[in-house]
Formats: sequence, structure tokens, C-alpha cells
Amino acid sequence: NKHIEIAKKFIEDLRKDKDIVGVVLLGGAARGYADEYSDIDLGIFYNYNTNLVPGERIFKNFDLDIMLFEYNSWLNAKWSHEQRQAFKEGILLLDHDNKIYNLLQSKLIYGDEERAQDIINILMKLKWKGFSIEKYEIPKNYEFKLPPDLMYKRGCLECSYILLNESIDLFLQLLYCLNHEFIPDTKWRLYNSYKLIWLPENYKENITKLIKTTEISIDNLMIKVNVLNSMISEAIEVISHENIITSKTYLDFIYEGDEYRTKP
Repeated sequence: NKHIEIAKKFIEDLRKDKDIVGVVLLGGAARGYADEYSDIDLGIFYNYNTNLVPGERIFKNFDLDIMLFEYNSWLNAKWSHEQRQAFKEGILLLDHDNKIYNLLQSKLIYGDEERAQDIINILMKLKWKGFSIEKYEIPKNYEFKLPPDLMYKRGCLECSYILLNESIDLFLQLLYCLNHEFIPDTKWRLYNSYKLIWLPENYKENITKLIKTTEISIDNLMIKVNVLNSMISEAIEVISHENIITSKTYLDFIYEGDEYRTKP
């Protein structure tokens, strides 16, 4: 892999730099998928100060993108799904005193409590966009409902399509949570989803139905809504079987979730 070779050449001098804690190769080069459009993403952890400059530069005719992380700050920070997914697929190129290995071991954990919170967060957002599975209300006495064609009823059919597209993305996020996987960056969510262990029946065929549009009409919209609802229904069966959501999960969502959190 030429991209990995170039990355290793770039960090040769960094091995002697006492300010550098470690280097992780990220992106397509780390996953074994790098083409003519791929840059070389390097996550460089440093102690307090570094002379390195973040951003892109050309090195031996390759585009290098340098991301700098102050080690102690990231040691105590909360990492997003996208960050953890990227580092989970990364290759550790340089690691003084195993600090980065130990850091990743501590950060790349997706616990049951966090997973449950992510799932209810996504389900509630789907519900607010009109995608509600009647047999599994959250909580069971939660009566607030919206139709999936709400914006059409308000005079904007195109807006309903936008909400549908947002709901498709939310469903993709749900699939990763159900499979105990970190949610990747937007551009990789669909691409990587085909490799997940659990998927709804006829997943690829149904995704095609959701994406392909020959006309903008309420009939076309509702066909897509029914397709997405059928897949959400299958996901709900998994959630119900695993008993992931409890009344405590909902209360935690209300008091700690992004939508309701009272403290920054």
C-alpha cells in the first residue's frame, strides 16, 4: 500500500521528536481502500506544544492531511461516534510508551447504557419526523404523534422529501447502534452499512426504492414512507427482543439527552 509507505516516511523524523506522543493513520489508507482521490489522513498526538502545522500539504506527490490532538486534552474528552469509528479502523504507526494504544483501548468502548441512549434518541427523532411504530410507543403512554406527510399537509411536498431523507439517515444510524458499531461519518454510512451483520430483509433492494425517485408526488412519497416504516418495524422487533429500552432509558433521555439537556 503506497499510501502507508508514504505515511511511514513522513513520520520518520517524528520518532525523534519528544513532543510527539503517537501517530495514527486514518481514513481510506488505513482501511486498505485508497484511490487517486484519497489523501493520507494522519492523527498526530502531541504533548502541550508542537511545531507541526495542521492541515493539508503535498509530500512526495501525495496529499497529506495532518490533524493535531493535544494528548492530555483528548485523554479526558468525550469522543464522538465519528471520531471513535475513524480511530477504530486506524493503524497505529508511532506510539511512545504505549500511550496511544492505551488511550484507544479506553475510548473505543461502546457500552450498553450509551447504546440504549443512542437508540432512544434516534427513535424519538424518527417519531418527531412522523415515523412511529404503533405497537412500540416510547414510552407506552407517549401520545404525541406526527404524520410523515406533515409538511405536505402544510403546503410543502418538497419539505416532506427532505424530512424523509433525514429519516433515512437516522435509520442508518440506528442500524449501526443495533449492530454495536460506532456511527461513521455521513459519506460512509450507507456504503459501510451493507457490511453490517444484522440488516432488515431485502435491505439493499429497499434502500434502492428509497433513493430512486422518478417523480415528486404525494403517492411517491407515501410509497417511500411505507418502505422505510417496514424496515423500522423490523428494527423495533430487535429492540423489543433485546429489551434495550426501559422507562429509565426514557427518563435519562429527557434529563440528559441532547434535545433536553439543561446544562451545556
